[in-house]
Amino acid sequence: MIAVSDARPNGIQLPECAASGEPRPQRYPTPARLMQERAPAVFEWAARTWNARMSRDGDEPLADGVPEDWAPILREIGETHLEAVAQNAAACSAGQTRHDLKVQGVTYRGIPTSAYRPWCLRQLQERFRELPEAASAEVREMLEDHGCWEPLWRLTDFRCEHDPDGTAPILSRDPHGPRLV
Repeated sequence: MIAVSDARPNGIQLPECAASGEPRPQRYPTPARLMQERAPAVFEWAARTWNARMSRDGDEPLADGVPEDWAPILREIGETHLEAVAQNAAACSAGQTRHDLKVQGVTYRGIPTSAYRPWCLRQLQERFRELPEAASAEVREMLEDHGCWEPLWRLTDFRCEHDPDGTAPILSRDPHGPRLV
C-alpha cells in the first residue's frame, strides 16, 4: 500500500519496508540482482522512490493536483484496493479469520483477514479528516467521481487492533519533516 503522510501529495511512503530503512531493491538480494540484470530502469526507479523524502522537497507540493490521466488508476483503487480494505475491516470486526472478497465481479474465497488493513482504512480516514475544508471538498469530489468515496467511508465504526499505541515503524509527524521511527 502507498500511504500519504501529513496529508500532502509529496509524502508518499512504502510502509511494508519502512522498518528496515533499506531501499527495497537491496532488501532481498536475489530479486534485486534479477531486477538489476533484467530491468535496471525499474531497479533505479524503485530506489529513487524509496529514497524520496518530503524533508528534501521543502514545503512545496510536488504537484498542484491529481493529473487527469490518473482517472483509471483512481477507479482501480476504488474498485480493488479500497474495496478490499473495507471488506477486510468488516470481516476483522466480525472476528473472522478468513473472508470472501468480491472485487470487480469476482469472488475470492477464504482470503486471510488482516489486522493491518483496518488500520490502513483508519489512517486514510484520519488523513482525510485532517485536510483543510477547501481541500477536503476538492478531494471528496475527486474520490466520489472515481468510485473511491463509498468504499473509503462504508465503515467508520470498526475494530482496529493493529498498532493500538501508534508506534508503527512508518513515518512520524515531525514538524521538521517525516522520519522513520
